Amino acid sequence: MDSTNGRVQPDEQDRSDSDSLLARVWRTSEGRPRAIWRILVPVAVFASLGIGLGRLIEAVGPDTVLVTETNLALLAGTVGAVITECRLADRSLADLGLEPSGAWVRDLLVGIVFGVVFQLAVTAAWLAVGDLSFTATLQPGIGTGVVSLTALVIAVVVKFAVVGLWEEYVFRSLSIRNVAQGLAGRGVSRRTAVGASLLGVGAVFGVIHAFGAAVAFTNPVFGAVQAFASVSYFVLAYVVTGRLGLSVGIHFVSNAWVRIVVGEPGTGYPKLVAAERVAPGLGETSVFLLPTVLLMGLILAWGRYTDGDVASVSEQFVGP
Repeated sequence: MDSTNGRVQPDEQDRSDSDSLLARVWRTSEGRPRAIWRILVPVAVFASLGIGLGRLIEAVGPDTVLVTETNLALLAGTVGAVITECRLADRSLADLGLEPSGAWVRDLLVGIVFGVVFQLAVTAAWLAVGDLSFTATLQPGIGTGVVSLTALVIAVVVKFAVVGLWEEYVFRSLSIRNVAQGLAGRGVSRRTAVGASLLGVGAVFGVIHAFGAAVAFTNPVFGAVQAFASVSYFVLAYVVTGRLGLSVGIHFVSNAWVRIVVGEPGTGYPKLVAAERVAPGLGETSVFLLPTVLLMGLILAWGRYTDGDVASVSEQFVGP
């Protein structure tokens, strides 16, 4: 500082500005980037790989459903994002809920079973109120033979498995943990930080999916109910186990069921049953909540069986 007039000299001002900029990116006390960057950088990697490789596959990839319909680009983007977060945040796969283990596989298989039970309940409820009617069975879609049909089924299964994996990673593991830690780093209590993170991230996921459901069923009320119900059980599946296996299994079935089990007529997907859906009214929308309660009860029972506890697991979200 200039001793004659008290003004900060240019070199000192530059250092001060540099320190201020660094502080916006780097949290010195933790030795890693701030939470916002631990979210944005992996998301950027995911989007870059997903979009870039997707266009490359479209341009030069072989014209086979095992390449064009399996979401390989999104899988690569997910892997890239996971590696990036592990390096940026100094975390392990276990911290991200992705540790390859017997417990993870067990959660995944149980999630698939729970998802099937839930979708059977939803289908039965909609049949009961007349909003769903079966029109045909065993539809091959664009499959023209045993080989092509087998390849198409494999491609569709892989496609929706990848969708379940990347959405659960981005909207649960990556977002919830880092938002909670970012809030806690600003002095918010641990419990409040976790609660705000669950609600905030859940709302983002819910709003995005609400528009999709509203368009598909031409009913904004049902779109909102369906989207926020799915947020509830996906988040619950994550927080009672601390792993993504259970929610990925449920998510996979949720997507696959309405495409290849009870699917819409006229789509290229193979399906066990083709069914016409009617835009549900308010009464039928409320019927959808009953299977949701059933599913959430199953998730809580599984958490209890595996010694999972919402409070203890969610507290870990503000740890390393």
